[in-house]
Amino acid sequence: VSYAPSLTWGAYIRPEVTSWLGVRLYYRQESIPVTVRRGGFEVPGYPLGDTDFHQPNLRLRSFGARVEPTWVVNPRLRLMGILGLAWLRHVAQEPSSSGDLHVQTASRAAVELNTMFGVGASFELLPDWVVLSASVTYGIATNRSGTAYEAPVQAFANGERLYLETLPRFRSVSDVLLSLGFIL
Repeated sequence: VSYAPSLTWGAYIRPEVTSWLGVRLYYRQESIPVTVRRGGFEVPGYPLGDTDFHQPNLRLRSFGARVEPTWVVNPRLRLMGILGLAWLRHVAQEPSSSGDLHVQTASRAAVELNTMFGVGASFELLPDWVVLSASVTYGIATNRSGTAYEAPVQAFANGERLYLETLPRFRSVSDVLLSLGFIL
């Protein structure tokens, strides 16, 4: 089972504590594609035969805060360091199956914390009105919990009980973000 890159959308506010320090508070939603290769959900002792699975995209929501030490290159251009913390929750809907078995199971969910660091830049397209920002961050996922990561989930196929393997844990979270903001 593997995850692919995805697009995100959300909203943020970034008050400036001083000209050289900003704080960004944000909310984001993502839809992360999941690929399940044959045998990806198989648990030893519960063979799934020639069953293929399609896992709908993970629906991920996150709330976060970033401290952004800023170098004001000129009144319109700023370069930033980034240090932040985000709370993430994702839901994996019930997978569909085809092949030997028609498997029915439940949706799964998980939460975790993401500690991130990175760099960014912003440029005021219209001075004191519209700003374009770009950032690159790398995050370490910790404090994971939830049914997506716990013991194999119970499922039913052709009247028999079996189990499906857990989803893989996010080891890290990398972001490349482009945002457009309005200066108030």
